Amino acid sequence: MGFTYSDNNGNRASGGGKRAPSRKNIKRNTASAKLFLAGVLVLLAAFLAVVCYTLSQPENVDPSQGQTDEGSLQSEAASSLEELSTVSPLSTAKPVTTTKSSSTTKKQQLLPSPGIIKINPDNWELTLVNTRYRLPEGYVPPKLLTVVNDCRLDSRVVPHYLDMYNAALEDGVKLTPFSGYRSYEMQERNYNNKIRYYQGEGYNKAEAAVKAAAVIMPPGSSEHNLGVAMDIVTCDSWFETTDEFTWLRENAYKYGFIMRYAKEKTDITGVIYEPWHWRYVGVKTATDIYKTRNAEGVEICLEEYLGVSK
Repeated sequence: MGFTYSDNNGNRASGGGKRAPSRKNIKRNTASAKLFLAGVLVLLAAFLAVVCYTLSQPENVDPSQGQTDEGSLQSEAASSLEELSTVSPLSTAKPVTTTKSSSTTKKQQLLPSPGIIKINPDNWELTLVNTRYRLPEGYVPPKLLTVVNDCRLDSRVVPHYLDMYNAALEDGVKLTPFSGYRSYEMQERNYNNKIRYYQGEGYNKAEAAVKAAAVIMPPGSSEHNLGVAMDIVTCDSWFETTDEFTWLRENAYKYGFIMRYAKEKTDITGVIYEPWHWRYVGVKTATDIYKTRNAEGVEICLEEYLGVSK
């Protein structure tokens, strides 16, 4: 039962039982509820944004991309640029035991023991490096010059690349350089990462080394280590279909450059098809290679030109 009391001034007040909430308290409680709900909605939106972003991203690649490497610029089919160099991600699946029984596979389980080359200063532009011919460990070109951003080339190559670049611009084509000179150490990191990737796919170390070498040359075996090659890229997913590639096929030889790794010559070069990889060999040699073709109209590769094809 309620009660009343009076203060010294005779004012009366009621007590006992619950008092009805004031309008001020109702507004305060309503505002608090709205703030809480807004906070929940903000957190939910942030969570959904993270999920959507994650789902929209491609698989992680090894930062070279910039590496670029010999085969991971624009697609795993060709795998580029610290290599858009790029190494494929390690597999999270349990490795599958594979049985390699064919005679062809057995021959490919070990890389050939490379010979260490000496560069002839009189024809340095024809220096051949691959899994059979390797640069001395730690080799650095005599002088490197920056073409753009972090892309560098042997200083003797830079004027020819710039001439080619400017000529293409006049024809409305932009030859965007992606990866030029790479240090021995960078090439070694990229190559070892690729070996680990294939080991994660179930290959033993020797087999993984062979498969990796077809995509990323071992350190000292890459023309990027020489400073005479540039990976040229576009925003398109496949360089072969671009105007840039067409222009290069028709004009690069005039400036001393060749497409080093043609799809028809993989059995000789030992490297997968790389339409973005262009190497300087000098105008005379590039012209000879461009004009020397087989019955199918395919031009010879550098190994054939030098007479050292497999």
